[in-house]
Amino acid sequence: MTAMAASWLVLASGLLALQAPPYYHAGPPLQVTVSAAHDALLASPRRADVLRARDDMAAQPENLTPMALMVLALRLHHIGEHEEAAFWYHAARYRWRLLGALVDEQAPQLLQAAQAMATFVQQAGPALLARAPCTEPSVAQRALAWVQARPAQALFFYQFAARPERVAALHARAQALLAAAAAVEPAPPCATPQPR
Repeated sequence: MTAMAASWLVLASGLLALQAPPYYHAGPPLQVTVSAAHDALLASPRRADVLRARDDMAAQPENLTPMALMVLALRLHHIGEHEEAAFWYHAARYRWRLLGALVDEQAPQLLQAAQAMATFVQQAGPALLARAPCTEPSVAQRALAWVQARPAQALFFYQFAARPERVAALHARAQALLAAAAAVEPAPPCATPQPR
């Protein structure tokens, strides 16, 4: 165990010992509740199922919540896809920030999600980023560009009323806030590049 690895607990199954109710319970057994269409694939112990969930989710980005992206990041980490895990972790965080730019993150509809996101960032973030390779553009920069290019209908799934004619203006304003926040954020740590 490295000094870095000592900062988080890993279960015998190889899963990070993380509980973020109601979205993620490391188990045993692993329980995932983030996307009815993908929960079974994300909870599967089979690598092929997790990769299929990734492919399906990437094909429908407008319907993904920050929680779904975060659980995808965790599962990709568990199967050894560390750069992808870091990408989806950052995408989840940026999509959460986008949501916060559009609505009050402390709204009653979001309290459970806010608590879960804090758990994911504090408890899983160090593990997910510890093995992310250093690349240019950085994984975080690529994730930011991905979020900015894909407005999420899921931002409104918490049943906030939004006038259709204002959604585009809201997204434009939120994108500007997101870019400004990302510009002052320190660069995330990354692992030493591995020789190929």
